[in-house]
Amino acid sequence: MSELLAGRFYLFAALRLLRLARRTREAPELLLGFYFALSGAAYVAWALPVLIDTGSFAWDASVGAALIYDVSVVSFLLFIRAAFRSEDAWSGWVVSGCVVVLFAGVAKLILDGNMEPPPPNPWFYLHVLGYTFPCAWVCWEASLCYVAANRRLRLGLSDPAVANRYGLLALFGGFQILACLMDIVINVDYEGNLSGSAWMFALGSAFEIASITLVWLAFFPPASYRPVDCVLDPCHWGGVAWVKSRRICSTSLPTGSSATPVSTDSWPAAPSDWP
Repeated sequence: MSELLAGRFYLFAALRLLRLARRTREAPELLLGFYFALSGAAYVAWALPVLIDTGSFAWDASVGAALIYDVSVVSFLLFIRAAFRSEDAWSGWVVSGCVVVLFAGVAKLILDGNMEPPPPNPWFYLHVLGYTFPCAWVCWEASLCYVAANRRLRLGLSDPAVANRYGLLALFGGFQILACLMDIVINVDYEGNLSGSAWMFALGSAFEIASITLVWLAFFPPASYRPVDCVLDPCHWGGVAWVKSRRICSTSLPTGSSATPVSTDSWPAAPSDWP
């Protein structure tokens, strides 16, 4: 099952990030580690009713998985703000608004006693919006930084590993958007009458597997994949500063200027920090 496979990989990625956060004591690594840990637990919980006969506990497992996943989304939102928009006051309002939308949707579904109600159900769509928006947000922010990092790379001011991990994060967000939207498509076909029902589930699984692959490349890259000839970025990428804002990503240094040596203790780190 794609849920169980995703859950296991996200838990492995969480261990990698939480171990790094313990060493660096920085917020982005910790928040992203919590996101993967809670997401992994939620995916495993969703798979339980299919793997074993949970009987009367099937509803409890479904509700528990949804709540755990929603808490992971909050951690993801806080990661995006801490990593990309820590200096922008509006980002705090965006996080708060998304949290309200997310939990208003899931609370109504729980009260109605159906986590997958027949369409059209505005509360179901509101809930989907709540956990899809962060994926779109991180995709946008990481894409901006990926473009800026590659521009700096051409000037010899950036590390290929940094640009690479921005790209992987942007792609991860993109595939997660597609996976989330499949929840709506599958809900529209509530009775399973459409001829493409099996393909919908297969496509959703493919998007999840693609996301898993991106996580694997970001945190457990094979030696053949790792960027070579990396030059440490002359900007200080340690701690929160590695993606503090897109303004830092787009900043260029004048020729001959002095620069602070890069720290390799934060994600996205230089290849020496990869396992």
